[in-house]
Amino acid sequence: MQLEKLVTNEDDRGMFVEVFKEPGQVSYIYTEPGYTRGNHYHLRKIEKFVVVGGVMEVKVKDRVKGTEMNVIASSGDPMMITIHPNNTHMLQALDVPSLCMVWCSEAYNEDDPDTYSEEL
Repeated sequence: MQLEKLVTNEDDRGMFVEVFKEPGQVSYIYTEPGYTRGNHYHLRKIEKFVVVGGVMEVKVKDRVKGTEMNVIASSGDPMMITIHPNNTHMLQALDVPSLCMVWCSEAYNEDDPDTYSEEL
């Protein structure tokens, strides 16, 4: 997993944060408190997550090294979480409904999803 602090541009109106500047697929995940998403890994896809509303716990396990990392991410302190291939990952909304933007290095293909279930 790689963490990248994002630059914020703030004024009286609020905050503007540039997030994804790469080709691929951009989507978002809305999750109710206490529920998890993910619990899978990819063999070739790279994913980048940014929590843009609420607070989420992100757990990642490197399937090669056997190491694990947990991060609490929130919209108030923007960071980008990059998940590399062969890393099992899951996201859980904590106390409030949460919204997470996701960039994936390739568009979803139902015939070749490159998604393999594994519980964390």
